[in-house]
Amino acid sequence: MSQDSHRRKKVQICSTSPGYPVYCPKCNSTNVLIFYDPRFTPRLQTKWDNMIDEKRILLENRWEKIKNENRWGKSEKDSEKPNWICKDCYDGGIIVEQPIDKKIAEEFQKYEKTFTDNSQPLYWNGHAQKVTLKKIHDYANTGECSVVLIAVTRQPYNSDRFPEYRISLQDVVKTDTIYYGWWPDTKNNKVEYDRLYTINSTEKNESQRHVNLHDYMNDGLAQKMALIIDKDGKWHIQNNEKL
Repeated sequence: MSQDSHRRKKVQICSTSPGYPVYCPKCNSTNVLIFYDPRFTPRLQTKWDNMIDEKRILLENRWEKIKNENRWGKSEKDSEKPNWICKDCYDGGIIVEQPIDKKIAEEFQKYEKTFTDNSQPLYWNGHAQKVTLKKIHDYANTGECSVVLIAVTRQPYNSDRFPEYRISLQDVVKTDTIYYGWWPDTKNNKVEYDRLYTINSTEKNESQRHVNLHDYMNDGLAQKMALIIDKDGKWHIQNNEKL
């Protein structure tokens, strides 16, 4: 062992935990560490901590993007980005700011050409990542019990009002756990773009209350139905008794 090795100083790496699942774009693992390079401007850390808390981030692992966004010593002042690494597949990169509505719009573009009125419904989580109904059930953490999936939207054929629906969910339902869905409207030969959330009670009166709760957001139209999701991901429709 050389004498120089005794003189090396340990570099302090500052990491942060977002408090919600962050998914690796390569392997979809949630075993992801977000950290700040020692060269990161300290006063900018609060700004990024806030964006991470508000889920306004995207894990970027494309090399060309990383080179352009985070060039230490060459990039614009105060433009550095936090870093991340996946402890399962060891992929990594930088954290970039991207509003969730832009992220979901980009996701929608991937599927709009192939999604038809014969397609099965699709769902995404609040990070604009595709999820199954079984995953939605698991995230609700109800064990063996079923959960109810409620749409805030009613017959929306674009995503322009998604920010408005999100604010309504936060104010009225007091939840930040939001899902996005595509549902084939076979009657009108269109695709419905839905904002959804879950409730843990399958009691009929409670689910009835929720399907009628958001009519003021939809020109007085209540929801036609809710989805009851079982632990294995199978589902059935509960129709709105008032329609």
